[in-house]
Amino acid sequence: MSTGEIGEVNKESGRPVGAARNSADLKLRVRGVVKSFGSLRALRGVDLDCEVGQIHAVLGENGAGKSTLMSVVTGLLAPDEGEMFLDGHEYRPQNSQVAMRHGVGMVHQDFQLIERLSVGENLFLGWDGAPRIATVQRVHEAAAAAIARFGFSLDPATKVQDLSVGEQQRVAVVRALVRGAKVLILDEPTAALTPQEVGELFVVMRSLASQGTTIIFITHKLREVMDIADHVTVLRLGERVASFPIGECDEARLAREMLGRDVVPLERDSAEVPEGSQVVMRVESLHARDERGLLAVKDVSLQLVSHEIVGVAAIAGNGQRELSEALAGVRQVESGRIEIDGSDITSRSANAFTASGIGYIPEDRLGAGMMLRESIARNAIMKALSVRSERARLTRGFLLRPREIENYANELLAEGQVSTRDAGVPVGHLSGGNIQRLLIAREVRIASRLLIAVHPTLGLDVGATERTWQTLLDARGRGIAILLISEDLDEVLTLSDRILVMHHGEIVGEFQNRTTPPTREQLGLLMGGATPRGDSVGVSA
Repeated sequence: MSTGEIGEVNKESGRPVGAARNSADLKLRVRGVVKSFGSLRALRGVDLDCEVGQIHAVLGENGAGKSTLMSVVTGLLAPDEGEMFLDGHEYRPQNSQVAMRHGVGMVHQDFQLIERLSVGENLFLGWDGAPRIATVQRVHEAAAAAIARFGFSLDPATKVQDLSVGEQQRVAVVRALVRGAKVLILDEPTAALTPQEVGELFVVMRSLASQGTTIIFITHKLREVMDIADHVTVLRLGERVASFPIGECDEARLAREMLGRDVVPLERDSAEVPEGSQVVMRVESLHARDERGLLAVKDVSLQLVSHEIVGVAAIAGNGQRELSEALAGVRQVESGRIEIDGSDITSRSANAFTASGIGYIPEDRLGAGMMLRESIARNAIMKALSVRSERARLTRGFLLRPREIENYANELLAEGQVSTRDAGVPVGHLSGGNIQRLLIAREVRIASRLLIAVHPTLGLDVGATERTWQTLLDARGRGIAILLISEDLDEVLTLSDRILVMHHGEIVGEFQNRTTPPTREQLGLLMGGATPRGDSVGVSA
């Protein structure tokens, strides 16, 4: 048997493959998979059993080995050791195309669609099962038949760029199914969806599973695992540490298995925002454009108050990134006014915003947040030099003080729990999670008045998310105003005192989260552009 094909006998072990199956319902079996990258052992003898028609969640912290394991299953990486079986036959895919021919497909977080092409063209592009005479009409007719066969509602002639995020995801799922996927891997599929779209996705997942499709569900969201999964496998440091039916666990156990310890409850300050808290930032009738010159922020007015976390809930691409950049001084505004402590800073430089006590955790950590080729120490002080009190510590006249800079950087490393103590190494040598923790520590240190945090826990595991949330709550307790922009409604609902909803660049709803918290349905409808039925929604002005 050649590599990449399925056979009846494992040529390496000489054992009949049929002996590897414990159950006629077993679809995919992974046994003892090892994968190393130099001295780093990413997978340490991992096992995974997925049954026919099962929704199987795979959980783990960042670096636990989830992505590496899925790369092995889909043929993107070859294992150093171990075996895989599909329907009881040996399975050794050379690449993702071979995996797809054997019915193993994956929907990635970025969907990998070509936006300028239609739904139908995306379904069949690069696939040998496309219509032989591939006119636009024939492609769309074939696509319509495939979409209907799998129970979806999509117009095959619509360009992908005109679809919502949820609709684009459905295109990616249909593309895998139409090519014969019987094992469907979904990588963080709910990251950018509204609650309504998550519900729709779960309906699709249950329908596919009932028809015999095996679904491997990779997510950080424990609530979703409890809602949708039949079985869960937990990885930690490249090893499988637990695997059990979902009925045998709860969120607390899942978190404990992932972290190897109990999750420390958030020390949520139950006090209301103190009476007479000072307005730190006032924004009036703000307008700002995106990189294409289109109006992305439309007539936004808001106030940010000390001792308060204001959450902004919005689907990606609805102006929240441009709003955050304008309030941090890194995007020019077209019109409107931004005040900090009563002083107009609208047209001032980004350094002036920093000097006013505004910390900013940007969406683009690597491009906008850090200089990857520069040392940790250099990155640690790059904004502190704009703050008078910090500059006095780090400089003597026009000269830098190397010892103080090193001490300052080491303080940030400790505060952020970054896994290095060498401030001289380039930031680019750190993992993505460590870069994010360093960035958060730096900006919290700078934020004497206001912290703007955009997706502060995106991509972080349960433990790092727990620490970041506590950091934001501690900052609130010290009297800092916080603007929290996140697509994770759990995060917004857990941390916010007040919640604003943005859609198409406008604030379309406002909720007092402590006294009259919104439902997920209310937020989801507003995020999608609809008005919740029968609800009274305050809109900021």
